[in-house]
Amino acid sequence: MACCECHDHKFDPFTAKDFYSFAAYFSDILEKGAYNSHGHYQEDIKKWADQGIEFPKLGPLYRLPNAEQKKKLQAFDQQISNAKKSLAKANDPAKTKKLESLLSEREKFNKSITNTVPATISAKPRTIRVLNRGNWQDETGEIVTPSPPQFLTGGKRIEHKSRLDLAKWIVSKDNPLTARVFVNRLWQRYFGIGLSRNTGDLGLQGEFPSHPELLDHLAISFMGDGWKIKPLVRKIALSGTYQQASTPNAKLLKLDPHNRQLARQSQLRLPAELIRDNALAVSGLLNPKVGGPSVRPYQPEATTATSTSLAENTNHLTTVTNTDEAYTPTGNAHSYTLC
Repeated sequence: MACCECHDHKFDPFTAKDFYSFAAYFSDILEKGAYNSHGHYQEDIKKWADQGIEFPKLGPLYRLPNAEQKKKLQAFDQQISNAKKSLAKANDPAKTKKLESLLSEREKFNKSITNTVPATISAKPRTIRVLNRGNWQDETGEIVTPSPPQFLTGGKRIEHKSRLDLAKWIVSKDNPLTARVFVNRLWQRYFGIGLSRNTGDLGLQGEFPSHPELLDHLAISFMGDGWKIKPLVRKIALSGTYQQASTPNAKLLKLDPHNRQLARQSQLRLPAELIRDNALAVSGLLNPKVGGPSVRPYQPEATTATSTSLAENTNHLTTVTNTDEAYTPTGNAHSYTLC
């Protein structure tokens, strides 16, 4: 769809209006109106700053206190509330000084909280227009409102108000893509290739499904089962198609070398993660418990010179050059968690 920022798509039925109508779903996100971060927010940020949101160069940031820090902040807020009530009764310079001191202490303590997360704030929506040839300085284009691509709605113009409406439409039976794309990708996991080879492109440049009726059947049953993955996996794994032998014969290799007609099971190469899990299972070291903290497998010394991690006190990416620090094992050496 990105091609449509400047023009209608050359192959697929996306239009420039579809692009900007889809972009309108995100027009209420509080952000600076320029890619270089030198623009202006669409509304005054003071009310958000008063709620503890900070606004560094890269966008809104919320400091996430732990349980103990949260209690201390609540204590500060209670003291500040009491000080304001006391000051309202009598305008005393000493009480004013005490309130200013409490506010200063709270701000200082809040800045000492190193755990931060980016904040997405819903604000006044920006006006979204169709930009002629993508020219953001041209303000003569048609104003559009949030709507999904028209060719996916049977040519009807569906007016939405929020991203919640978009989320509901994405998983509705009126959307022909979501279930099919998911089923196709899951099929690829079990057969090495999807019912459509192009799992990331179901448009005109993608491949038409080898078994369109099967894809439709699995997609419809997937939605009918409440979008639950286990029943879908069970249906595939218990099928006669999946349980076939993967050994090909000369006739099948000649007629269907890539096994697109599914006359046998595909011969798959296991990815690295499954090879590791397989080795642990065979050796009796695999812990089948689901959940828990992520596992950091042991690495040979200097396997990776650098690793990118998210620094605790900023939302900037920082490079960790200490290999031991980047790959600290969690849990004991003889117990691994299956994630």
